[in-house]
Amino acid sequence: MKSLFRSLPIFFFLFHLGGCTSVEESSDVSASRTGTPEPRPVPAGVTRTGEVYLLRGLANVFSTGLDGMGAKMKARGMNVKVFNHTSWQAHANDIVARSKERSGISNPLMIMGHSFGADDGIRMANYLGSRGIRVDYLVTFDATTRGAVGPNIGRVRNFYVDGADGVSSYRFVTAAPGFQGDLKNTNLGKNPEHNSVHHLNIEKNAGLHDDIIQRAFSMTSRLPR
Repeated sequence: MKSLFRSLPIFFFLFHLGGCTSVEESSDVSASRTGTPEPRPVPAGVTRTGEVYLLRGLANVFSTGLDGMGAKMKARGMNVKVFNHTSWQAHANDIVARSKERSGISNPLMIMGHSFGADDGIRMANYLGSRGIRVDYLVTFDATTRGAVGPNIGRVRNFYVDGADGVSSYRFVTAAPGFQGDLKNTNLGKNPEHNSVHHLNIEKNAGLHDDIIQRAFSMTSRLPR
């Protein structure tokens, strides 16, 4: 069974190369703009500062734990967008565009992803860094390729499941030159308390949800009434 789970990321990668069309739930990415827009209204139910972007993996069918985590965050008044990893650049470009407008962006910015969503979560965070935008919190669940995080990222938590430890694992996240933030890799595959955790359920772990949501919430502030 363990060998099956270890081979799944390879299948996902080959499937991804063949082209994957996915459903996009978060449809509020704006098109090109002209003039100086008025500040955007705060989305209904949002009472906290910040923006959270949750990137699902392959075809939106293997990362449903992110939907549950997003719902818990929304219940606490956080501004959350959940979408397929293939749409990461459209959302990143929207953030870049808003950073130049009166509407601006609401800090802190947080990006979290699973599987292919973890891969593209790192890409999205580094892309924003190349455009001078800070990402305060990046969480990755069992990425399918090794990634390096840039100097614009503050806090990084990478959770993975692998028989190999540290840099010998291709799911290990490393620091790119200039990174001065807080980076921690956790191999749940080596933790007896998580012996039932594998690639297809790691993002559904309730204990991880609680810790991540509490940290994310503590980084936000109540919006003025």
